[in-house]
Amino acid sequence: MVVQKKRTKLTHITFNQHYPILLAGDDRGNITSLKLS
Repeated sequence: MVVQKKRTKLTHITFNQHYPILLAGDDRGNITSLKLS
């Protein structure tokens, strides 16, 4: 689950097909990477 902070808007979300990694980007240019298990 991606939790937004400081009223930012989630703009991009992608999933890597080869590795269990989820990337989420917001309108401020911050990128959050999550390793799924």
